[in-house]
Amino acid sequence: MLNIGFDPSFIDTIVRAQNSSGLLIDTLPEPGDHHRSSKINKTAGGNSVNISYTLKKLQLSHNLIIPSNDEFDLLLGKRKLKVEYKLHNQINETVAINWNKGEIQFNDSSSTLNVDHFTKKVYQYWTDSHIQCLLNLGLNHTSLEWLSCLWLSSCGWEFEDIKNLSKSSLISNAINEQNLIKPIILDPGSIKFHPNRPQLIELLANISQSNKDDIYPILINNNHEYYEYQKLAFPTKITHSAEEVIYKTMSNTFNYDVPKIDNIQTFVGAGDAFFAGILFSLYQSKTIDIEFAINIAQKYMTYDL
Repeated sequence: MLNIGFDPSFIDTIVRAQNSSGLLIDTLPEPGDHHRSSKINKTAGGNSVNISYTLKKLQLSHNLIIPSNDEFDLLLGKRKLKVEYKLHNQINETVAINWNKGEIQFNDSSSTLNVDHFTKKVYQYWTDSHIQCLLNLGLNHTSLEWLSCLWLSSCGWEFEDIKNLSKSSLISNAINEQNLIKPIILDPGSIKFHPNRPQLIELLANISQSNKDDIYPILINNNHEYYEYQKLAFPTKITHSAEEVIYKTMSNTFNYDVPKIDNIQTFVGAGDAFFAGILFSLYQSKTIDIEFAINIAQKYMTYDL
């Protein structure tokens, strides 16, 4: 089974700045200007929700484990998704502006995940997943303790042993544990302004060094986040941008050009769709298919998925 989530969720308000023909405009209007050609859409979002939506389109069975509330459930229903298990009932808000050159996101990440949300049920879903996905650490201010809980679980710790630790012992044990027993993929997002950045980097560095045989951690980031993680020695790193994807293993580096496409409908969630493409290929064939993931991301952006 594949269980996706374990990260904060967001109600996304997407503003699509477009011209009278419905195409995205080249540049944003100057402050104070009136721009009357725009489209506003509200949807259930967050990294794992976008990944779940893509996996559903690819007909890959999985469970979604995230925070949710009544409004979020209604928006999820419009995407034909449902939550298997709710971590809690508080939801973050995002406003994203789409225009021809990309997107700007404004996030209210007041709702976070911490050790208090780590229940026996969460532990079971996490340890049962054949591939474990660590997502969106940057927009969770308490992700250091949340990641510590999940990481110790990934290394074979029992639930009661984790819950009996103090917060300081929880983090210190996680930073020193390297017994990864299942494949794990990380897309931490930017942690540049994270309140616990030094320790979070230390924990990620420790995770990067835990690998044996065909079980190893995979880091996925975009080109803006690359410099935050370039010193971490992950055995597999995948860096994506609108122009290229760089796939690095311990012995080789592969470069893939991203084809130019027209009729882009959204940028929000394209990186998550790329992640879903990687996850799908790993789950189905135990190989990483970069070209497939690029194709899935572009279909997501043009609403052709």
